[in-house]
This record gives sequence, structure tokens and C-alpha cells, in this order.
Amino acid sequence: MEPAQELLKRKLRSVSELENLRQSVLRKRDPSRTCISVCAGTGCRASGAEAVVDAFTDEIERREIQLSVELKETGCHGFCERGPIVVIRPKRV
Repeated sequence: MEPAQELLKRKLRSVSELENLRQSVLRKRDPSRTCISVCAGTGCRASGAEAVVDAFTDEIERREIQLSVELKETGCHGFCERGPIVVIRPKRV
């Protein structure tokens, strides 16, 4: 089993374990693949995040770009009053 998967099976016990997990996740990420992150925290959900996710899902399917674009619902981005928040990587839009 990979170290990251092993760490996910139990509670992280130190900052270094968290950093190891973060590095493991980053190594697996394709830096050239577009990733659309939509905040799915309580504030953004109340402001319509689910409709935003549905619209992105529909558009990705319509354009048939599922292999080159990843759509993720994430935790809070920290700007609830401006939600729903969307971040598009790698360009950081």
C-alpha cells in the first residue's frame, strides 16, 4: 500500500505526516490538466454551488472534454461572503 493511502487510514499525528500526504498527492497530479475546484462548503452551497457544479458538469460533457478537465467539489476556500467560489488550475483563475 502507498504511504499516502496508509496515512489516510488513520489520524495524522504530526505536521510532517500532513506534509508527506500533501507531497504524495501533488506528485500524482498532472500539472497540465485543467482542474476546476468548486467550493462545496456550507456558505457556498447556500449561495448556489450545486447549480454551478451542475453547469460545469453539463458543459464538460457537452464539449466532451472529460479526459482533459477534472471537476472537484472542495471544502471552504475562505471567502464565504463571495461564494460560490471557483478556482481553475493550472492558470489559477
